[in-house]
Amino acid sequence: MGVFGFPGRAFGVVRLLCRLRLLGGAVMIALPQVAHKSNKKLCAGSFAVSFGESGGRYCDDECRHKCGSCYFMRLQTARPNVRSSMQRVEDLGPVATIRAAIATMPRRFSWMRWSVSAGVPMREDFATVESWREFRREFRRANQQAIESGADVHLPTESARKARILRRMLSGLGVVVRRSVQSARVSDLLRARDHRAFTVYASGHKVTAGPVGKLQKRSNIAAAHDLARQVRAAGSSCVVCPFSSSGRLCGDCRACASDRVDVVLFPGS
Repeated sequence: MGVFGFPGRAFGVVRLLCRLRLLGGAVMIALPQVAHKSNKKLCAGSFAVSFGESGGRYCDDECRHKCGSCYFMRLQTARPNVRSSMQRVEDLGPVATIRAAIATMPRRFSWMRWSVSAGVPMREDFATVESWREFRREFRRANQQAIESGADVHLPTESARKARILRRMLSGLGVVVRRSVQSARVSDLLRARDHRAFTVYASGHKVTAGPVGKLQKRSNIAAAHDLARQVRAAGSSCVVCPFSSSGRLCGDCRACASDRVDVVLFPGS
């Protein structure tokens, strides 16, 4: 094992040098940089961390986008270097990843984004109960640190089961766990009362692994705004994601992190 419990191979990941003062001297220790190095889709002042490859071991089979329609799965296919980067992070393991996130998190920043790629690991992803408990403790600490650093926290999750676990894990912190509604039925979206998200496709367009063309995207945006009116009429607050609909950046509006926003709609793209 490497320093602070990081596997030795972790140091093949892009590195940050952290300076620790010991016995009056300076010791240079290399830590793995697990945050996304650059992402043109995120607003300035973002710190984004994922746990592995999209569509892989940490993505719940319940997610309907695991068939290949997930935007990050498409990105991994188009850019093998992105897939390799996510595989390296996954190889670190969840506990080492979250410790590296804590160690390299900026002192002040505005937008914490989890799971740009894979979902948050669950109990079945850990060899022992002790390691699962350790991850839960460190994940809570990371979110607490992000809040104390001034960040709004966006924590999406792809299944109802994961949402229940994460909400218990982070209870009292004020972090909104936003559940992706996996049913294609609008009635299921309208009946629910938790913080949720829903991907909208216009009539006649199915969830597929293929890219969405410009005309179809416009139709999806229009369908999202139509659905938003239904959601509001049913008594829930609702925002259509401006990143998907108007070209703004993730984190510009903060809707996903707001406890005042019941539903965030994502036009299929």
